[in-house]
Amino acid sequence: MTRIWPVVWGSVAILAAWFLRDVLVLIFASILLAVLLRGAAVRLRRYTRLPTGASLALVLALIIGAFAGLATWQGPRVTEEVKILRRELPAAFEVLKARITGNEAAQRLIDELPSRDEMVGDGAEIVAQAQSAAATTLGALAAVGLWLFIAVLLAISPRTYVGGVIAVVPQRYERRVRRLMGELRSTLWWWSLGRLVSMTFVGVATGVGLALLGIPLAFLLGLIGALLTFVPNIGPLLAVAPAMLLALADDPIKALWVAALYAGIQAVEGLLLDPIIDRKTVHLPPALTVTMQIVLGLLVGLAGVALAAPLTATGMVVVSVLWVQGVLGKPGLPSRRTMPRRTARGD
Repeated sequence: MTRIWPVVWGSVAILAAWFLRDVLVLIFASILLAVLLRGAAVRLRRYTRLPTGASLALVLALIIGAFAGLATWQGPRVTEEVKILRRELPAAFEVLKARITGNEAAQRLIDELPSRDEMVGDGAEIVAQAQSAAATTLGALAAVGLWLFIAVLLAISPRTYVGGVIAVVPQRYERRVRRLMGELRSTLWWWSLGRLVSMTFVGVATGVGLALLGIPLAFLLGLIGALLTFVPNIGPLLAVAPAMLLALADDPIKALWVAALYAGIQAVEGLLLDPIIDRKTVHLPPALTVTMQIVLGLLVGLAGVALAAPLTATGMVVVSVLWVQGVLGKPGLPSRRTMPRRTARGD
């Protein structure tokens, strides 16, 4: 009978996680932001000698001030460029259709696509879509506000919540769980920092490169590239689409230069930036990350796709510390810094 209870409790936990998956994703996103805020505050304290609370308040003030300044400085420009992009993309698509009319296979593919009227619908459908978009926007703003609020609370006093987790763990496992919490904090901090560095690099390089190539809306396209870089593997593919469409409508040769630009930026990120971050955190195999993005996308939606990489890193740390090291007694899961050179090259 005693063997049945773990199965029962495990089944209950799985069902509860399924029904509360949106809440759990929100909590994880809050933890991720809290780790970033707390890590920045701790490192700022080392240089300023301020108390941790004051350092955290200063970090929050700097972030809020930076966003407010950017919104004031570039907000109107971004808003205008978004309007232009929404107008130019359909026009660029029509130009592209006209360019490939002579290609029979491409024309058949275009003919199978829905028309603009079919995609937009009549007036009643437009009103319904607008109402749905407004409701979704309000819900998203509420979720963002709750996410920020929870993250700040976690960042203010993380020991309270860590102590709560330790309190419910059997005493013989306390040391292992404490080590796990430390590993998770380090992994999420370095992963988040790495994403911020990559986002900044991709955004600046994309915006400057597109401007030099004469692609319109280079600033907005660079911003889109920076934001989508948060989602490994899938994000860069989505970021290149609008730039390629605008370039193809203008000049196919220019589109080749745009493709080369994006490929070069991704090569620099993958070959230079990612290995540096992997030395501080777990190495995420691309196939595993993409698989988790697909699975979590089906289960949770866009939030699951966006958070698939840090969730995968978290799962790998849990498996490494609790199972591979704790039960099997092995050093841990292999990472890029521990793999033999032959294995790292895939020979």
